[in-house]
Amino acid sequence: MDATEDVRVINLPNLLTAKLGGQPGEGIMEELLKNAEAKVQELAADYLTWVGGDLKMLEGVVDDLVPGSPRMAELLLRARDILHNMKGNGTTFGYDLITQIAQSGSDILRKRETIDESRREALRHHVAALRVVLDKKISGPGGEPGKRLVNRLQAIAAPFGQD
Repeated sequence: MDATEDVRVINLPNLLTAKLGGQPGEGIMEELLKNAEAKVQELAADYLTWVGGDLKMLEGVVDDLVPGSPRMAELLLRARDILHNMKGNGTTFGYDLITQIAQSGSDILRKRETIDESRREALRHHVAALRVVLDKKISGPGGEPGKRLVNRLQAIAAPFGQD
């Protein structure tokens, strides 16, 4: 297009804004955030039941993670998936310790195609800690006891996170 040519500007109405009842920034974001927070609160009521089911599955997987098992790859994938979900949802629903413990447990399994008994035992400590947090409904960071627990689990996981 040559600079001397006339340019015609067409302003189309914003039909989405009209459907939402206002201009962008006029309460739309606030309403979306309020709805999202309400949904999280709705789901939070079921979180302990939901994560309790995940933990029960993880306990079974860890029990079956016998070194040399022909199902090792499948079981490791399942354990990683469960820990990943627990890690991602814990803080969202106010259970920071679940997120931290699941992260540390994930570190034990990272990039592993097989595990030995010492790695399995380290993972068992994490699963036991998750069970305590759930059974006692310890929300938030857990104060000083929570901090000591996470530090201890991270120390248990540390030797396995180097490879």
